[in-house]
Amino acid sequence: RLFRYTLDSFLEENAVTLGIDDRERKDILDTVSAGESDTLEFKSTLRTNLQTGEVDKRMEKAVLKTLVAFLNTDGGTLMIGVSDNGDVCGADLHSFENKDKMNLHLTNLIASQIGNGYLHYISFNMVDFDGKIVIRVRCDPSPRPVFLREGKQETFYVRSGASSVELTGSNLVSYTASRFEPNPLDRLTVGHIKRVMVEGDDKNGKEA
Repeated sequence: RLFRYTLDSFLEENAVTLGIDDRERKDILDTVSAGESDTLEFKSTLRTNLQTGEVDKRMEKAVLKTLVAFLNTDGGTLMIGVSDNGDVCGADLHSFENKDKMNLHLTNLIASQIGNGYLHYISFNMVDFDGKIVIRVRCDPSPRPVFLREGKQETFYVRSGASSVELTGSNLVSYTASRFEPNPLDRLTVGHIKRVMVEGDDKNGKEA
């Protein structure tokens, strides 16, 4: 970890000399030009509601929900600071003291609401587009089920096309059994299964 931190610091400090920034910007623009898909999503902001200008936990949840869905499916890339139509608008750096604080905040969000055990499946870096910061977050597929934690509630998401959708009840059990073999119930305790089955039945009853 020390070596990786030292290497990352060196690359960041010498990005201009090494031509890394230009390559990163071109790579991001090429990726964004393909549009959103099951493995690519755009978010304009990390935590600021662009309509109110205030910090909004729902914005953070939208980011984490996407990461969980990528982890539970085939992996993918989230671009924070890119609008839905693919324009580079820049992440909300103004709501943090500096880039390091923003970096730390995102790391803490992932650790606290997804789990420290999944940090090595997620990597991200910040790329400057003339003062507009894009955070590129890459996710590898997880070998075990991943849940988004909000207090005592845990929610399971997967990718469906360009969207992240919640699975509950028998759909969740069936998906984990097929997706995460040979350890399908790695994180599904009896309590998990009973709860999601009840939640799924309740939702189905309301829809009916």
